[in-house]
Amino acid sequence: MIAWWLTTFSLKIKETSEMIIDFLKTNWDNVIIALGGVGAYFGGLKMKTINEKKADTDALGSMQNAYNEFVIDQKERYTELKFELNYVREELKLVKEESRDLKNEVKSWKAKYNSLKKQFDTYKRNHS
Repeated sequence: MIAWWLTTFSLKIKETSEMIIDFLKTNWDNVIIALGGVGAYFGGLKMKTINEKKADTDALGSMQNAYNEFVIDQKERYTELKFELNYVREELKLVKEESRDLKNEVKSWKAKYNSLKKQFDTYKRNHS
């Protein structure tokens, strides 16, 4: 029984292999085209992922460049604002000093006015 089965199996393998060889002989160009198409498909997928990674890298580089430009611009603006703040502080000191001087001058003039008014009132009382 085993011998019959082995003989039958070996005949079927021989027939199958002959069929495959005949198929390949007659359709070798179509098989090569099909294999090339499968290779091109997977190659295209690989290229797509490479291009996507490159696009992501380019986008990240662009974002980094934009951030660097932003930082440089902000540093310049900060320096300008710091200079302006120092200028305003110095001007404020000058204005405070001037204001203090003017207040003292006003006090002086008030004292002179009050003194003159007192003298005038005294003169008016004495000569009325």
